[in-house]
Amino acid sequence: MRTTQLLQRDVLTRHVFPLLNERCRSRRVRVVPVDLRWGLTKEDTSDEGLGALEHCLLEIDHCRPFFLVLSGERYGWIPPGYRVSDAPQFQWVKDFEPNHSITAMEIFYGFVRKWSRPVHAFLYKRNPSFMKDITDPDERRVFAFDYADQPEVLARKQELLEAMVDHPYCRTRDYTCRYGGKDSSGKPHVTALQEFENAVLDDLWRAVQFEFPPPPPALSQLQKERQAHIQFQTVRCCCCCCGWVGGWVDGIGTRGSGCSWMLWTWVCVWDVAARVGADAHVAWGWA
Repeated sequence: MRTTQLLQRDVLTRHVFPLLNERCRSRRVRVVPVDLRWGLTKEDTSDEGLGALEHCLLEIDHCRPFFLVLSGERYGWIPPGYRVSDAPQFQWVKDFEPNHSITAMEIFYGFVRKWSRPVHAFLYKRNPSFMKDITDPDERRVFAFDYADQPEVLARKQELLEAMVDHPYCRTRDYTCRYGGKDSSGKPHVTALQEFENAVLDDLWRAVQFEFPPPPPALSQLQKERQAHIQFQTVRCCCCCCGWVGGWVDGIGTRGSGCSWMLWTWVCVWDVAARVGADAHVAWGWA
């Protein structure tokens, strides 16, 4: 987990998602956040494990069609190579140009490479104006661009940012914050994230409403009884037989087989036909 977005992640897990799940109860939905910087062990990232990149890409597949990007000034760690398995869905990684950060590869896989595929992608761009209040060079370095001596990396970062902004299924929001100094653990952090919190909550709730329509209203007692009758007819009508005998319909079946119900349904159909002018006259009786 990078220090530059620690408080934003904390806001998401402690405030945004609990509030979102309160709203989602009416949709019978529970949203589970997945942070691509959580849960990777040394074994996962060792030479014997799948590797950090593949683990993250697999988690992205589990979270579709939702994807959030928290964008600051940094580009992220650029690995010496992309280590993935021989799974067909990751062949593109082996063919992809080198020298992109892990974060960039996650974004490419999440939605940027799939230009026409509908997705709920959200880009939250942090306004860097808060950095002017940071006087300590070491603290400022935490938030500053991490490859200042490599202009080609800056160009790749800008290209990726433009691709996200131009993506037809990505919503971009800018937000401001303030520098809060060092937190209780001695790490530089930002504050005043209410604008960010409200934006994420509104965006995700709108996306959930789109993907999960509200459940149908509860059935009335009459509707419940009607459904029960129809279900009874469907299950039982195959247990008896009917046929024309001299202009009459005979139904033969054992008690409880649904014969009476099927005959009654037939009578109702003929009754409707008579009401619209058809030559239908029905008399019925049971023995």
